[in-house]
Amino acid sequence: MSSGTSYNILMCSLSPTPKSVIYAYQGAEVEAGQCPIALIKLLPEEEIPHELIILCTKEIRNKALPETEALMNEIYKNRGLEKPLIMELDIPDGKTQEELWQAMDRILNAALNAGARAKPTSSPRLYLDVTHGFRALPFVWFTAILYLIALERDKLSIEKVFYGMLPMGSNRGPILDLSVVLNLVEWFYAVRTFTDTGQAHWLSEMLKATERPPRDHVVRDNSEYGTIKSLRRSLDEVSAAFAQGLPLELGVHSAKAAGILQSSLPQVLIEQVPMAENLRQILREYLTPLARTSRVAGSRLEKKDMFLTKEELRRQARVVDSYLALGQVDKALGVIREWMVSVVTWYYERGDQGEAPIEAPVWLDYKNMREKIENCLRDLDHSYRKTNKIHRSRLFSEPESWLARTWNFFSSERNHLYHCGYNDENCTVKNEKLRNMRQRWEDAKGKLDKPEFWKPLLLESKK
Repeated sequence: MSSGTSYNILMCSLSPTPKSVIYAYQGAEVEAGQCPIALIKLLPEEEIPHELIILCTKEIRNKALPETEALMNEIYKNRGLEKPLIMELDIPDGKTQEELWQAMDRILNAALNAGARAKPTSSPRLYLDVTHGFRALPFVWFTAILYLIALERDKLSIEKVFYGMLPMGSNRGPILDLSVVLNLVEWFYAVRTFTDTGQAHWLSEMLKATERPPRDHVVRDNSEYGTIKSLRRSLDEVSAAFAQGLPLELGVHSAKAAGILQSSLPQVLIEQVPMAENLRQILREYLTPLARTSRVAGSRLEKKDMFLTKEELRRQARVVDSYLALGQVDKALGVIREWMVSVVTWYYERGDQGEAPIEAPVWLDYKNMREKIENCLRDLDHSYRKTNKIHRSRLFSEPESWLARTWNFFSSERNHLYHCGYNDENCTVKNEKLRNMRQRWEDAKGKLDKPEFWKPLLLESKK
């Protein structure tokens, strides 16, 4: 057997009534009554199983197992290979719901423990043969293994899934590699994780496997691989910005990634990714609402060239919505506070002068702009709270009262979480408190186009 560092495990079932079939695989043919027997004859040495896990119902154990074990040992001997470890896994027939659950539980545990028998220096690689089995059993245990892979991604990988296809009325058929199904599941998991959580780790890993030319590459334009690498890096940047609560960086990198996805995917990716065009559309649909838009001719997709516009404020609001939808309240509150500063900045700078964009050196200048706005909002909040409730309606307009209350609410909630709850209060945001927070946020978003709510007299007097 190969002296490589892999430890190959073949999980399979048997037919209780074997029939002689001529199986073909990779240009070679053999005759066998069971597909696992044909595989052992046909597989290259580096893929020959060190261990076989044979799923056995009572019928298979009594009718097919003894002869199959003897044949397997004989084949290994004839090929000059070390005798394999053959594990017999008893499972029920799967004729009831309860039996299906029992079968899945035993299969999952067997697969999970299989790698434990490998040497510490070996990497366990699982191969599946889903050719034989009673009714839905092959589908059940194949699905069970996929579930296990999702749970234990770092401990176990499925290398190949074999299926001996026998056309009706024929005694000759190919052994197919159904690994494309695994690939489809992996891509589904990676894309779903990214669009549901903003985390691109698994998607990045999938793309990374396609961004280098194969060793025998001769003809294809290498620029395709550069495009894939650029896309992967952009998605990594999107993921990092989202995870770190950076809406401006998120806007820049989302725009870059969406720009790459505006055109058709590279042909090399189309050939390797199931439903590649659908993948492109799904990613664009996710990225576009988060991407910064440029209304200024010639401006670049960089943070220092990011203009403040009403559309940019709406984009940042969508980022807040994404955080709230995921329950990431700490990031949502941090962005809401800065968003309020930006809205007041917008009306402070523009007033009644229309919709002209504000350049980044102005609206992102902390010392000369943002700190001034923050101090004004803080002073408004302080004055409002110090004023006796009886006199508030006389001293503060309704818009100013609203702005003071809203700033106080979001700032206070943010401070609790940004100090990680290090006080004597329970700072967990749950249920009714979260509903109240969302209602207040919807109220604030709804007032974006109402300048009277964002222009406190205290700030106007400082112009």
